[in-house]
Amino acid sequence: MARNNAFNFNRLSRYNYDFLCLEEVIMLEYLIFHQVRKIDIPVQSSRVEQETGLKKHRQQKALELLSEKKFVKVETLQQRKKITLNGELINLSAQRIFPKINKSILRFLNQTIYSNTTPKEKPKAKQSASSKSVKTPKSASGKVAMPANQIGLFD
Repeated sequence: MARNNAFNFNRLSRYNYDFLCLEEVIMLEYLIFHQVRKIDIPVQSSRVEQETGLKKHRQQKALELLSEKKFVKVETLQQRKKITLNGELINLSAQRIFPKINKSILRFLNQTIYSNTTPKEKPKAKQSASSKSVKTPKSASGKVAMPANQIGLFD
């Protein structure tokens, strides 16, 4: 099932379509979303198609056009593509990307610079002090003793 990436259609309407085509805008928004959320950018065209609606040929064309403008760097590593977003250049060329710039757009573009390119790691569960100090009681035979209110099936 496709993720709900929630494209911001108000922001999509603010792009300069004389400088970027629609496929480039959608792909750029998609890549920025993944970089800001610190999620690995998927390289499988089928997954990108599910999440954006862009067919494989349109994705490739958008990536080529974005790499010509040096917003994106596409590397091939062992039959897999690695896509890297150049957040600094995108932020510097904000005047060409957006005809009118406001605070929300600048805040949005600044997130691309200051977000790390490493993916999010799942937080480790914290153990409370009481769970560390509690030891399981053992019977004389060395087996784990069961509490008095539980019945063992195989005793």
